[in-house]
Amino acid sequence: MTTYIIRRLVQSIVVLVLASIFFFLLLRMSGSSECGYQSTIVCRQLYSLDQPIAVQYVQWVGNILHGNFGLASDGAPVASEIANAFPVTALLVGVALLFQQLIALPLGILAAVRQYSIADQMLTFLSYSALSIPAFVLAMALVYLIGVQWGLLPTAHPASADLPIFGTGDWFHALLRNPALILGDTIRHLVLPASVLMVGGIAVDSRFMRGAMLQVLHEDYIRTAQAKGLRPRRIILKHAVRNALLPIVTNLGIYLPTLLGGVVIVEAVFTWGGLGYLFYTATGRSQMTVMNGVLTPVFGGAGTASPDIGTLQILLLLGTAAVLLANLLADLAYAWLDPRIRIGAKGEE
Repeated sequence: MTTYIIRRLVQSIVVLVLASIFFFLLLRMSGSSECGYQSTIVCRQLYSLDQPIAVQYVQWVGNILHGNFGLASDGAPVASEIANAFPVTALLVGVALLFQQLIALPLGILAAVRQYSIADQMLTFLSYSALSIPAFVLAMALVYLIGVQWGLLPTAHPASADLPIFGTGDWFHALLRNPALILGDTIRHLVLPASVLMVGGIAVDSRFMRGAMLQVLHEDYIRTAQAKGLRPRRIILKHAVRNALLPIVTNLGIYLPTLLGGVVIVEAVFTWGGLGYLFYTATGRSQMTVMNGVLTPVFGGAGTASPDIGTLQILLLLGTAAVLLANLLADLAYAWLDPRIRIGAKGEE
């Protein structure tokens, strides 16, 4: 098992290095500049733009390894911007993934146990319907109906200047002063973006769980357990579900890149100030605002900016590292759930 982990780590590092080279060269060849607020002379000295491209890349990687992520186009340290945005995105993604699994797995088990029933057919219909709706369209619809027309939930974060953004120092201070108000406000802001983020995942995971459960329920050890007179609930929960979870674990590792793309869309629509929104603004896009009941991008004037190359490079690299880490953890979880994989890994050592 140790050999397997080391080999996967080496593979991940190689992929990460290749990805860093690709992102660095791609953004360098885009014609955009990292200078932003800085003068051309200062910028060329800071980023070694007068040096060969290989020297620029080595210096960039060296700075990252020393914790120096560079400066954003407005002069703010990229590291501090990412540090402020990370807990906001972590909260959104964590809540969405948690409720996604809490909803999808029971639905998949129910559909498999009651195959071809009305519940199974309804789940199939709803799953395909959810998959056919783009995240951006669903987000816009929820903003218009629930936020603008009915006024049930806030559509932007923060909805009021009097309430702090989650994860900031002001938020923690306000939480200590009035926990009920702050937690309630945070939950209200979470409902719409988390719902949009997890709809597609619920549809996919429930279908995966259904298919895996159907396959497991026809295995010989399930028939043996039934012949021994074990209760159906015990057979399903103790024997079937554990093995049916294997495809779900694999799917989570594969699903992460799609999830990251969804985070950018959701945070841009709901102005959720996390890493996705930071990436959105770093591309030079403007903020989204509701005008006359319609979600509208603000273009022109102060709303439009050139791409923030320094921030984009770091965010793309961190996104790649997150995908590689998720896949590694999924493989380890797969080995933990399936003893046959652990035996094979020990044999390799």
